[in-house]
Amino acid sequence: MSKVGNLVVGVSIVVSLLITVGCSSNSPSNQNAQLAVKTSQRSVNYLAARTDFSLYRFDNDIKDSNASQCNGGCATTWPPYNAGVLTSIDKTNGLSNFTRADGAKQTAYFGYPLYKFKNDINVGDTNGNFVNNEWNLNYPKTYDTNGTGTKLSLSKVSEKYMVDAKDFSLYTFADDNVTNVSTCYDVAGGVPCATIWPPFDANVTATNISKDLNISLFGTVTRTDGKKQISYNGKPLYYFAGIKAKNIAGDTNAKDTNGDWFKKGDWHLVQIK
Repeated sequence: MSKVGNLVVGVSIVVSLLITVGCSSNSPSNQNAQLAVKTSQRSVNYLAARTDFSLYRFDNDIKDSNASQCNGGCATTWPPYNAGVLTSIDKTNGLSNFTRADGAKQTAYFGYPLYKFKNDINVGDTNGNFVNNEWNLNYPKTYDTNGTGTKLSLSKVSEKYMVDAKDFSLYTFADDNVTNVSTCYDVAGGVPCATIWPPFDANVTATNISKDLNISLFGTVTRTDGKKQISYNGKPLYYFAGIKAKNIAGDTNAKDTNGDWFKKGDWHLVQIK
């Protein structure tokens, strides 16, 4: 064979190898496509006090209970937030006041008691987010800053949240208080919860989740309607399909987060540290 012929053959082999490598299942793009669950990020404002110090909610608090589970030394580390006398705008925004067991007043946001964090020294600090995986910032879509006291933060933070293989957001429901038990079903004559919030079902294994997720936190929900559902940290996972009858848009595109804080904070994205 001539030198030209050898050159053509050599180039063909190299091109063939490059194509094979580029299409290999080990390529980053294909690996990402094979993931059943992964994470995404967004830049978002959070709830803050008048002074712009961050406000947090505590996972151990029960929504709408008008009570705090953070007392004694806990309340020293996490000072209860008192917005003072609430205006009609504050109340429309979801704020309410209740009396704590120690007699002090505390403000709640859509039923979640609010706290500051003693280690937030400077305005804009968010050092309390994810402490012990029990404390979280609040991410309302909008907030009318004409009210007194509470507002959206001046700055934004990067929030990491859970999505499926196609980058569609996954949510948890505040009413799901029992580990791996769903309370979201379609009820005859009632609100079709499971239609608005379809259960997330996928084959989740240690090899098909992103590296920033912990497989031991995933579980399986046995639903009474016969459907399978995946849970994370004991909370069943859902999509948001929207409500057509009310022209409320669901997550129709990848990375949409229209379901976050939906229905007075009953629904939330799954935050990942």
